Amino acid sequence: MYAFQINNLSYVYPNGEKALSDISGAIPFNSKVVVLGSSGSGKTTLAHQLSGLKFPNAGSVHLFGEEMNTKCKHMLRQRIAFVEQEVKPTLFIRTVWEYVTAGVFKKSLEKVERIRVAETALGIVGMLDSKFRSISYLSAGQKRRMAIARAIATQADILVLDDPISGLDPEGYSNVYAILEGLHLMGKTLIVMTSDVDFASSWSDHLFILSGGSLLESGSPSLTVNEELMRKARLRLPMVSIPFSSIPELRFHTIPRTVDEARQVLREIVQR
Repeated sequence: MYAFQINNLSYVYPNGEKALSDISGAIPFNSKVVVLGSSGSGKTTLAHQLSGLKFPNAGSVHLFGEEMNTKCKHMLRQRIAFVEQEVKPTLFIRTVWEYVTAGVFKKSLEKVERIRVAETALGIVGMLDSKFRSISYLSAGQKRRMAIARAIATQADILVLDDPISGLDPEGYSNVYAILEGLHLMGKTLIVMTSDVDFASSWSDHLFILSGGSLLESGSPSLTVNEELMRKARLRLPMVSIPFSSIPELRFHTIPRTVDEARQVLREIVQR
């Protein structure tokens, strides 16, 4: 069952600049998808298309078989949550609680239920004790977790996340990684936009690689060890793969892309 079916999607900005060109593909329900690309590749614009924040100039996007357009915005808000990369306080949203509940309180739920939903979402990301903290005093990692909590609180089936691990320290990275794994186990469909090849190679089960607004390739995360493809995308191999590709003695038919795969290859070398 496909959550999304994308058919020849193209999008041009109002100033005439082409952002996306003839993109097609399918995203299975309850999958872990990464849209991988360097800066300016079209990741965020595609995220807006999949979230229903923008609509194609040509082609189409179908959500569970129904074409996404301006007539179904209410349904899209119920099924899809967009997690923005940068979160800043506003005049009326200054605390974690105000940010997370902003979307929930628009739902037709009893007040007690809305509070329960918001507290559960904050608990999932480990920020329930910080719900009255000012957004201005949160670390980058805490802001990302707060943004994910807001998406969880909407009770959407699909989360589209715009580079949620960019610029995080190791602890923040690990926290977000674990939260995404947990959401997948809960049945969510997750679509992550990123330029982080290491994350894409280890976390995703399906990969879309963008460059210049076009789809270079889609398939399994093993695409990240295709040296020619990574060069075309202006990306690099996963860090763990580089020694195996650059040292002739360590070249194999299949270059390891994860720590576990590299460990297995090294174990085989030692046992020879």
